[in-house]
Amino acid sequence: MNKLESLDLSHNSLSGRIPNEMDQINNLAFLSLAFNNLSGSIPNGVQLGTFKKASFEGNPGLCGLPLEKICSSDRIGDDGKHDSQTLEKTLFYTCCALLFGLGFWGFLGGLFFNLRWRMKYFKFIDEFYDMYLRDL
Repeated sequence: MNKLESLDLSHNSLSGRIPNEMDQINNLAFLSLAFNNLSGSIPNGVQLGTFKKASFEGNPGLCGLPLEKICSSDRIGDDGKHDSQTLEKTLFYTCCALLFGLGFWGFLGGLFFNLRWRMKYFKFIDEFYDMYLRDL
């Protein structure tokens, strides 16, 4: 790939981010990624910074130079992942854990503090065992 001088990937319905490795193709004199579904920031290295705006146009999700659309610094973390997605996943799993804990301890608390619930629960377990598990 280091000897590649021209690359035209326009109008191919490509999606995702532009790989940082694209900036390491030193002999690339012409590049067109126009009119795809690319998103994220354009890698801001030496090689990709030499191309005109037309090389990247038609990708509404792209941002960064040479395009006029500025990337917000809080969207992309140091590892290249979207911080908002990481935050959403963390929030989702935290809520799942809290709801599970509340349900689990709510059930056990009900059995522990309410004698009538405890008696009915153990009666149900005994009947279930007698009907389905005794003959195994």
